[in-house]
Amino acid sequence: MPTIEKNTEFERVSDEIQDIIGQIPPWIVRWGISVMFAGVVVILIIAHHISFPDVIIGESQLQASEKPSKISWFVASPSEEYYALVKEGQQVKAGDSLILEQKATQKTYFKSPIAGTVMFSQGYKDNASKQSVWIVPEIKSYEVLVKIPVKNFGKVRVGQRVKISLDEFSQSEFGFIVGTIVSVLPIKIEGAYRVNVKLTNGLLTNTGRRLQTQPSFAGKAEIILDEKSILSRVFGGILGRS
Repeated sequence: MPTIEKNTEFERVSDEIQDIIGQIPPWIVRWGISVMFAGVVVILIIAHHISFPDVIIGESQLQASEKPSKISWFVASPSEEYYALVKEGQQVKAGDSLILEQKATQKTYFKSPIAGTVMFSQGYKDNASKQSVWIVPEIKSYEVLVKIPVKNFGKVRVGQRVKISLDEFSQSEFGFIVGTIVSVLPIKIEGAYRVNVKLTNGLLTNTGRRLQTQPSFAGKAEIILDEKSILSRVFGGILGRS
């Protein structure tokens, strides 16, 4: 009957290797713990300094504080004649004559009530033959109204920062304009609340571009409720605070 001899020498060497592998030098353990601790500290520091805001999204409407003026006319009978005394793009002062109306021998001059730039338009929904001359004043400021939803309205306060992107100017290309809430209307109208905003730098965007003025704009608004770091959000969630 064959016999199986155990290789005791091999087993002894294997046990020695296992002993060497199993004995991790203390300095490696200490360095490993130190590196892990340093990594956690770095992550916490980054989480403390990186923040992103809570926001409420609303609809914004910008209306120029300086309103345009309009004079309209149309020929109702063969005895009526009208003559434009100004040209498109012409600058006029308040009191300048714009239109001459002549009926038989009677002449009437229509004067501009404000200073501004002349613009013409023709046709209107109630009369296709109606003509109008507009006087568009130099726009110096805007009245900004933001409609916001009911949710989280209780967090809105005077002094909060607002970022506004306009439909006429792509935010990816032109950026956004900035303002501050100056008043809050605590009355729900047509399912939304309203706040008034004052622009910080007019139509100058965050990218340094100044947008072309026009009588009105529409767009989206982001009301910045609170700037919180990632760290405070994590611990706030753990502790049950919003």
